Amino acid sequence: MAHSLPCCTKNWFYPAMSGLYAPSAAGRHSPVHAARTPWVWDHFAARGFVTHVSNDACYPSELQDWWRSEDAPLPPNVSDHPMLDTFCKRRPARGADGEAWLESRTDGAQYSAALDRGESICLAGETLARRHLAQALGVLRAYPSAPKFVYAALNDANCRCASGAAHLDVEVARLIAEIGSRLTRTVLIIASGHGLRSADGFHPSLHLPLVTVVTPRRMLAELPSAAAALRRNQRRLVSPFDVHATLRHLGALGGKAPAAAAADPPPHP
Repeated sequence: MAHSLPCCTKNWFYPAMSGLYAPSAAGRHSPVHAARTPWVWDHFAARGFVTHVSNDACYPSELQDWWRSEDAPLPPNVSDHPMLDTFCKRRPARGADGEAWLESRTDGAQYSAALDRGESICLAGETLARRHLAQALGVLRAYPSAPKFVYAALNDANCRCASGAAHLDVEVARLIAEIGSRLTRTVLIIASGHGLRSADGFHPSLHLPLVTVVTPRRMLAELPSAAAALRRNQRRLVSPFDVHATLRHLGALGGKAPAAAAADPPPHP
């Protein structure tokens, strides 16, 4: 019961992770949005959370506003523990219009695989999804006394191949089992930016993106109003803005109030 904003991932990413609608044409860099976007991990950091952001794609379109441009990239400085552009190697090329572009998924430093032409990308016997989720779990376990916010973007389900979604299912199932057995106060939100974008031959429900929330029973018992809201929302059509509101609510529940901004001194009488 979720819906996405117009194509593509970047148009889902901005509302969910910042609360802003930033329509994008072909995922192009937007300096204005890069400078003024209130990212949700900064909201968590201000409340004492340790933050971790990762993306297993090389130069993904939804992160272009941090990199600036493919032809002249800037290193991303996102969260306490970023894992971005980790297994990638730039191979600049020129399109017919002279614009620089990068076939990043075809040429990497540790792998050589085309995402849209075959199998999931693997590195030393493990899919990139497993490596990124293992890093996320490592951050969750590394700070036992601090609240944590972790965001991991995985792209295998976006490929036109038989194995991508199946491999991702295995890794997400592994993550849920690890969280369920070790952590009792962790909320897990699994979401996709969009559903299938072709209307030919598919049931309309397949065009809706996935949004599901895994919440510890103990937390639901302590927050009956939140539990009731989750039950109601199972029968409502929700949007990326609702994901953002949920994340902001969790930040307020699990952290401390942010330090108040220094006020101007009172004028002399």
